[in-house]
Amino acid sequence: MSTTVTMIGEVPIFELLDAEEREALAQMMDCRDYKAGETIFHYGDAGGHIFILRNGCVELFVESTDGEKIILAENERGDVIGELSFLDGGTRTATALAREDTQVLTMD
Repeated sequence: MSTTVTMIGEVPIFELLDAEEREALAQMMDCRDYKAGETIFHYGDAGGHIFILRNGCVELFVESTDGEKIILAENERGDVIGELSFLDGGTRTATALAREDTQVLTMD
């Protein structure tokens, strides 16, 4: 079993999938790398992708009307980001920024 399939099984929203379903899901995913400081997606972007962090750290934040950065979460290995707009077809509700070199699995 590949590390991607194993990792998918460790993600709470996918843990009820059986091995065959995890393998099928893994086949639909791509791996992407982001450098520290690189934006993964911006607030208001169209949301067509879901991301699972393989390694690294991603900060989710919004900006207040005064331009103040409000950090909503810091996500690490195994965390899922972008799921809201992936599921409801809406726009991104926050900006995702790689705090360090980060690798994600993504699916559209």
